Amino acid sequence: MKYIFIIFILNISYSQCDAISESQCVSNSNCEWIEYLESGWCGSFNNNSSECNSVDSCSYTTCQQECDWGGSAECESHPGCSYSYLTYSCSGTTTVPCCSGGSYQTDSSYCQEIEVLECAEMNQLQCMQDAGCNWGQNEIESGNCDALNSYTDCNSISDCSWTSYQQECNWGGSQECESYPGCSYSYLTYSCSGTTTISYCSGGNYETPVYSCEEVEELECTEMYQSQCDQNSGCEWVEDIAWGYCGNLNPTWNNGGQFCNDPSVSTDQCYTYTCYGGYYGEWNTCCGGDPYIIDNNSYCEEVSFIPGDATGDGYLDVMDVVIIVDFILNDEYDIYADVNQDGILNVMDVVELVSAILGD
Repeated sequence: MKYIFIIFILNISYSQCDAISESQCVSNSNCEWIEYLESGWCGSFNNNSSECNSVDSCSYTTCQQECDWGGSAECESHPGCSYSYLTYSCSGTTTVPCCSGGSYQTDSSYCQEIEVLECAEMNQLQCMQDAGCNWGQNEIESGNCDALNSYTDCNSISDCSWTSYQQECNWGGSQECESYPGCSYSYLTYSCSGTTTISYCSGGNYETPVYSCEEVEELECTEMYQSQCDQNSGCEWVEDIAWGYCGNLNPTWNNGGQFCNDPSVSTDQCYTYTCYGGYYGEWNTCCGGDPYIIDNNSYCEEVSFIPGDATGDGYLDVMDVVIIVDFILNDEYDIYADVNQDGILNVMDVVELVSAILGD
């Protein structure tokens, strides 16, 4: 049973997208099912029996056709047709091969591999939905508003604005004069007259941030904080804490009172209380309180084992798959078998392990 289970997982997870069924395609996160229905007319295959018979709803047969050929030779080459030299026409009916069946529709739907975009190819929404990418500012673009020659480009910069004003037409040449709406040139007076609207982008120099999608830099385990380390299956947090204990402290006098502070770490964690005991069996003042941290040298390091190496031999192979499947079927848990280190053993661990073995 376990081997059938393994083969089933392998077949579903690692078949090529274009070679699997619709149900397998839909359940495979690397593939997508494309609906594609083709429509046509059986009559388009009248001259091709193989193409006609390849469509289920079409069949290649013979049909009666009116004789309507123009030339006498072509007309009389068809049985049942006769040509009239008086009317120059072809008449009668003849039998011709044809593809019958009317209209048809074929399902050409297929499964294809989902295209994986690089971070740099993503828009803002795609980038923000991908944990491996980060949308942010990567540079500052600077320029001058005067160089922006369109309303759209100008108003896309917050520091610039599209401005218009009326100006008298005072250009000297006829061609330049008449290039401005509202201006007319007089060849009698050799002058340009009228008023025109001048538009430009005002605002002077500007700086604007440029955003893009970039791949998230992967930290080494030794560079991670505890929260980052705990979320990474390839790292583990190692606690190295030196603890202090209030009961080991002796009360000291300070400004007329007794205190239980540890001057080495500036802690007021501890407190004094009246206790009974000692060599002479008398009342005394003692220190109490919760343990406190003297020094914290905890760190993050790479896991000391290979997740998925259920056999512990230092390699990932089929035997590890067999053992993990055993754990899953018997509802057992083993941290070494937990490939994604999520605290649960399930099919996803088998899928990821097989992927690692095959080098995908």
